[in-house]
Amino acid sequence: MCLAEPQAKRQRFVSAIGTQKVVLTDRAQRLKDAVRRDGMAFKWAPEDMRADLDVGRAVVAENWEALEWAPEELRADAVAVLAAVTQHGLALQWAAPCLRGDVQIVLVAIQNNWRALQWSTDNLKVNEEILLAAVGQDWRALEFVPHSIRLSSAVAQVAVAHPGWALEEMPEWLRADPALAVEAVRQEWRALEHVSPELLFTNASAAREAICQNWRALRLAPRPLRKDRGLVLLAAAQNGLVLASVPEDLQTDRELVLVAVRQTWSAIGWASETLRGDKEVLLAAVEQNGMALKWAPEELRQDREIAFAAVQNNWEALEFCGEDLRADRELVLAAVVQNGLALQWAASDLHGDREVDLTAVQQNGLAFEWVSPELQHDRELVLAAVRQNWEVLDWISEDMREELREEFPCFI
Repeated sequence: MCLAEPQAKRQRFVSAIGTQKVVLTDRAQRLKDAVRRDGMAFKWAPEDMRADLDVGRAVVAENWEALEWAPEELRADAVAVLAAVTQHGLALQWAAPCLRGDVQIVLVAIQNNWRALQWSTDNLKVNEEILLAAVGQDWRALEFVPHSIRLSSAVAQVAVAHPGWALEEMPEWLRADPALAVEAVRQEWRALEHVSPELLFTNASAAREAICQNWRALRLAPRPLRKDRGLVLLAAAQNGLVLASVPEDLQTDRELVLVAVRQTWSAIGWASETLRGDKEVLLAAVEQNGMALKWAPEELRQDREIAFAAVQNNWEALEFCGEDLRADRELVLAAVVQNGLALQWAASDLHGDREVDLTAVQQNGLAFEWVSPELQHDRELVLAAVRQNWEVLDWISEDMREELREEFPCFI
């Protein structure tokens, strides 16, 4: 069955072309008509017609598929091949090897169909103009590129710009291409997960590019690279909490810890004990959030400069100041001005300081709970506390209530 059909076709084409007695131009026209319907007609044309260059060019110009059945001489004819690839790029597969290395012909073929790249010679598969023409149509053209080459940045940019492009669909050798890897993660940092580990171990450019976009990319890097100081520094500059997941030797790196703490104050919680006792590191943390003082060693909690920086940022930091500093009148006033409740952490001697207590209850009446017993009978101080928060009335003595009855008849 499969053999009978071509034989029947051949007989029809031979009849259509005519016999040797027919004038050549008439026969040529009949051949063109036959080829227009099916390029295979050229296979069964008389030898004198197949050998005629002008006839062959005319036939191929009529139907590019005729090139498949053309004699070698015609396949090596630039005019005929150019006419074929102009119609369809895949005609390049039937061109003579010498023309599959012709830049003009290959470029025309690829512009018609990117798959034509597979039939070009190896030297043209690395030609940037040719590659850009093919990859510009479809990133899958990269499949036909020799494995030994390295892509240019321009070709890589064009490849990853295609919708639906995905590094994970690339063969291993392309996932190991430096330019392609960098462009892939530049477009989407999560692509780092699919970059060849072998490439990253020798060239960390893609990892740096991904981490510059998002610190989380560090988690996608191969495990050994997650310990790379340079990459960790890049990540820490975006989120200091990276310090929590790095090896201990990096938690003792002063420069890295400073970068992390300046970015996120709570990163000091993962710094080494030695660096928690570093004044510059601690100042960087407490200037963002005074509560970082709780990570400080005892000797730095006694440091007045650090204590003031912490308390001015957050009044609650007074709780973690050294005992001697909690007796520092100026420091305590700086805390109670923000919130009177800071009075609870002041040294007992300051609880009897009228200015400190009055400042505290004026800011928050509930600080009255920590006012010294003697001053809890001070009319001006009690009035200030009650005016700030009427609930203080529950804590004052009966004598004071009687004194204040006229002023607060609705509450007493």
